[in-house]
Amino acid sequence: MPGQQPPRIEARSKHSTAIRSGLSERARAWEVVHASQDPAAATELMDAQRAVGMHPYATTETGVLLPGAVAERASQHSLIDSWKDVRKWRRQLDSCDAQIVHAHCFPAAMASVRSNRPTVYDLRAFVEDHAITCGQCGERSWMARSFRTAEQFALGRASAVVVHSQAMRHACRHRGVEEDDIFVVPDPLFLETIQPQFASHWLEQAFGFSGDAIAIYADLGPISSPAETIQMRATLLQAFSQVRGEVEAARLFVTAGDDEHGEDDVRAIAHGLEIEDSVFVLASADAERAIGSAHIVVAGSENSLRSPQDRVSSLEVNFLALQAMLHQRCLLAADAPSNRDISRDGRGSLWYQYGDARDLAHRLAFLARNEDFRRALAESGHRHLLQSRNPEHVGKIYDQVYRHAFTNGNRDPQQPGSAISVLMPKAIPS
Repeated sequence: MPGQQPPRIEARSKHSTAIRSGLSERARAWEVVHASQDPAAATELMDAQRAVGMHPYATTETGVLLPGAVAERASQHSLIDSWKDVRKWRRQLDSCDAQIVHAHCFPAAMASVRSNRPTVYDLRAFVEDHAITCGQCGERSWMARSFRTAEQFALGRASAVVVHSQAMRHACRHRGVEEDDIFVVPDPLFLETIQPQFASHWLEQAFGFSGDAIAIYADLGPISSPAETIQMRATLLQAFSQVRGEVEAARLFVTAGDDEHGEDDVRAIAHGLEIEDSVFVLASADAERAIGSAHIVVAGSENSLRSPQDRVSSLEVNFLALQAMLHQRCLLAADAPSNRDISRDGRGSLWYQYGDARDLAHRLAFLARNEDFRRALAESGHRHLLQSRNPEHVGKIYDQVYRHAFTNGNRDPQQPGSAISVLMPKAIPS
């Protein structure tokens, strides 16, 4: 929109400038062992690293995954099993001659820092948060507290910590990890994984509305705060009520989570605003079809919870915003960290002030009336995703992470910054 600029984003960490300049350098041929309980989850990352000339391989606590072997998805590990596995991990990692240990799980990270190896801890969720989410322990249980303390040791000693969202970066800083040791790195995307999986006319066909209707999709599932969940639902429906008065063809499609009260709450608010004839509640299983066929996707400030005890989703990148860009849909996103993780400079989305129904309505009505702008915005978002998450770009970011880890070594609370003495890999010839 002319004259409309996204709000200023927060300052980057000190090493972000070095990363940006370092991406133009030739990557080094790092020998990296990816230590994971679920090596299949690291497959695409290793492919991205191979694209820039690195030599990654994967191992579990029981042995190295042979080149070309297809890794099966691992079963869920309990906290007690993870602790018992630390000794197995240490024996396994001691037999590896890689220059960098890239640990994807707590026991591997603990084993690596105890062995004084250059360690990159790839953290998607704190170990106790994952256990609470999976129902293994209570929030204030002795087990959760014990494992938080143990993971604190691994975090404090790791050479670098990789996270995938600003929310996790802030959480790591809160737990005492040095700012310059934290790297926010996107997951790589490969062309074969970003093709829309569903026809773009699913909503039109499923609900039989006319071709001139404007389909708007939003997820109104519960978020981390019950009070904010109620407010979030009311704000969106109030905004849509205003849009419906200006754009008669507008239709709102929402998912409301799997709890028994979500759909009732949405229908009650819609009835009070007299827009129930234009609001449709979908099953959660239809969310991706709705994203792929909506004209406009509205993303809130955080992911909806997968379960009442979910402690992980609110710390992740906004999945809805990411899917909208993947499917080349027009995205209207709350100006919140979970969305800025996808587009730090604002490209590929129109932004609204979270919690402001009037601002949301104004921007939503603008998009509903301007088909050409919607198309251009959708194409911009898709293009931005391809550029910012292409495998070579992500691989080069990891080159900077590994340089940092190699240079600084594992952290010692008494003698910080002691480096490990191993051979620096040669630069890859052009």
